[in-house]
Amino acid sequence: MYGLLIVEDEDIIRAGIKKIIQEMELSIGTVFEASSGKEALEIISRQDVHMIVTDIKMDDGDGLELIRALPHARLRAKTIILSGYGQFAYAQQAISLGVSDYLLKPIKKKNLHEALTKLISQLDSEQPNPSAANRPAERRESPGERMLREIARGSHTVSDIESLLSSARIPTGSRYRLAVTVHVGSNGSDVSELIERIDETNRQTYRVLAACESEPGHVLLLIGSDDAAWLAGRQLHSALQGLIAEADLSGSPIATIGISEYSDRTEDLQRLIKQSAYALDFRLLRPAVRHFYYKETVPHAPPSQAPNVFLQTVRSSLHDGNPRALAEALDGWFRFVRQQTDVTPSFVADTLYNLLVYSEFTGAKEQDWNSRTHSDLTRMYRGSVDLDEFKALVKQRFAEVLRATSTNRSVAYDSNAISFTIKYLEHHYDQDITLRSAADRIFMNPSYFSTLFKKKTGISFVHYVQKLRIEKSKALLQDPQYKIYEVATKIGFSDEKYFFKVFKNLTGITPNEYRDKREFA
Repeated sequence: MYGLLIVEDEDIIRAGIKKIIQEMELSIGTVFEASSGKEALEIISRQDVHMIVTDIKMDDGDGLELIRALPHARLRAKTIILSGYGQFAYAQQAISLGVSDYLLKPIKKKNLHEALTKLISQLDSEQPNPSAANRPAERRESPGERMLREIARGSHTVSDIESLLSSARIPTGSRYRLAVTVHVGSNGSDVSELIERIDETNRQTYRVLAACESEPGHVLLLIGSDDAAWLAGRQLHSALQGLIAEADLSGSPIATIGISEYSDRTEDLQRLIKQSAYALDFRLLRPAVRHFYYKETVPHAPPSQAPNVFLQTVRSSLHDGNPRALAEALDGWFRFVRQQTDVTPSFVADTLYNLLVYSEFTGAKEQDWNSRTHSDLTRMYRGSVDLDEFKALVKQRFAEVLRATSTNRSVAYDSNAISFTIKYLEHHYDQDITLRSAADRIFMNPSYFSTLFKKKTGISFVHYVQKLRIEKSKALLQDPQYKIYEVATKIGFSDEKYFFKVFKNLTGITPNEYRDKREFA
């Protein structure tokens, strides 16, 4: 994993770039941040930084000074510069200094992904690999396999998917498509062998258009068919189980599969992939079942809530630093999960995430709460053979947190809880967040939470969320590819008219007027 540093003096833009990069799931470990070239040099001298994404023009100096300073400080890193439309002369200078790439603002996720992927490939090729000559040749990944994985990870915009499928030579002739995620297990050779044997399989009623390893132990299949009646008849799972059995993976357990809805719209592909992964997530909760159709996993009513005694005992043991009580409380909570028929994987992950976050509030010092903790839990869940293995991993994670915070207990819980909420909003402002849901997330009374939030920030929770969303909208409004209603949706407004009203109340002008001003600035 490579270290990456973002150098940008605008806090919101810097945080936005960091979020985009973290969601790409590239070979990037720690993402560092700096607001100036001077701060960047200090970080590079102390940390392992392999790549730098820097703005070329900042209030406190410019990115060119940083690039020139690297060799003088005997520091090495591959660099990408960010340039405004009127700063091309600066970009030319930077290229003459040996930067790897430059991107025009506003940054498009696709372009940034391509630039980082190129740098990572360069870094990989530069790594010494003395054992390569003695290692057997690996199976070569097909363009379709690679493209399907990128689409699954959200590396491309919806509007580009049709052309990307064609460029990767993935067949596009089938009228309907659906996604299937197969859990094979942790044996990497089995995953590779399954992909090789079933990719582009052609049957009378369906065809495997592409296959890839979406994550460890999981094979993603893109299925095409012209027969809607056959797809609606729930016969696909039998056909796929037979196909997987034909692959004859020696020693592998019976595969479990998650099946999405089907659609005749290419733009639905990413949604279908998420559906198949979500459906498969039920395998730990229903171990006797070997296939899950997404339609049948969507709850028709809110899932049962764990009795407060379990969660309160977990919170108390975290607060008191009692590892034995914590283990017993988690055992009780998992017993409750096993006994319910309507519990969902989302409920399991969300509850544990909230408890893990709570455990960090007990420290006296504000911490840099890991915004990826939820995705870490998801990976732990999906990588587990059964619920017992997942429970063991969860208990180990809680025990580690308990040891890490054992010396700083509870003196600053209220302040830390509000700090976490602010950081949470920074990454989830586009979701439906209310004062009550925010308070529930940190196990706090809504009225008390509202008072604390205003005391720490100086404004109400609702006003803070509105200001944050409007600031985020400004960057999107500078990108002409987004229509106004799309901007509103992306920042968490379900009503375009309400977005207009809030925007004008806070800025004095409408979104259209703001966009026009920026175009002629």
